[in-house]
Amino acid sequence: VTGFDIVVVRLAPHHFPSIDMFLAGCRRALCLGGELLVSDTATPDDLHLNRQIDEIETLRDPSHVHNLSYGEWRAGFERHGFKVTHVDERADWAGEHGDRMDFDTWVERINTPVANRPELRRRFIEADEKLRAGLRIQLIGNQIGFGLPRITILGIKR
Repeated sequence: VTGFDIVVVRLAPHHFPSIDMFLAGCRRALCLGGELLVSDTATPDDLHLNRQIDEIETLRDPSHVHNLSYGEWRAGFERHGFKVTHVDERADWAGEHGDRMDFDTWVERINTPVANRPELRRRFIEADEKLRAGLRIQLIGNQIGFGLPRITILGIKR
């Protein structure tokens, strides 16, 4: 039985209940030498920042489970028998037009529960220095601009 040459997953793994099950499933689906390409929101390797971003993401969308850190992604690929051949870590998941994301558009797009919106807005406005820098938060009047960290990682099944 042969498998797929490539599996591509974009903007979904942070909703998966088990990254290990996902990676194991991808490994089973791929032929030897097949490639796995994942592009998803992530976080820098900082537990405090990771926890804050996960809390924000869960307030926005209760189906959010966990943004893996850059290191967690690399370790997961290796643990499941993938040789990482490319990693692109960015601190700025671009907005709809390549600029910063707009808070109001971001919550409307996913239909964030109305009850969660004031707390979510407060967390952006009152963000500590680490979160402010990690999300590149910019406050201009009533508008909140920001960028989400992301990773694009490519591995080959060994």
